[in-house]
Amino acid sequence: MKITFYDIWRALFPANRSEKYNYLGAIPSDGYDLFDVLFPLILLMDYYAKPKWCPRWVLRLLRLLGSGRSVVYIRNYTLHDLHRKWTKGIFFYDYKTKWSSYDLRVFVSGNDAIHRLSDVICDEYYLRGHSSEMSARIIEINPNEDVRLMSYCDKVNYLVKHDEQQNIEPE
Repeated sequence: MKITFYDIWRALFPANRSEKYNYLGAIPSDGYDLFDVLFPLILLMDYYAKPKWCPRWVLRLLRLLGSGRSVVYIRNYTLHDLHRKWTKGIFFYDYKTKWSSYDLRVFVSGNDAIHRLSDVICDEYYLRGHSSEMSARIIEINPNEDVRLMSYCDKVNYLVKHDEQQNIEPE
């Protein structure tokens, strides 16, 4: 991958939040819902990774010149190792989603707080998606039911009771 003047310009003057924090790794593009879901994790990673004395544009340039914004390819080992040392090895490797099962997987390296937050975000992402699916099913069963006031557990119990009533055969 060739480094263009535009790449250096974007490292010095980022246009959006995803470019601002791209020194952390494979950050999702700003403007997508997934970026807003992962933004608390990105801020926590930035808090732990960025040295107080080092501006972000230096870290973005180190990543650009050291690895060319690739997660796998290393262009210059000296700059890559310097970037990894200054950011304390904190890096956002990848994220995967499966919309059919509301599955979000986040692959990061960092301390325990970063891993705990990524686990919480992934679990919450699943619960919100599954909860909206259950809400749609409850409204399909009973259009007059107010699902906005129901908790996740209430929705599960409602659907379990409905399924049990459907399985009871009249004598």
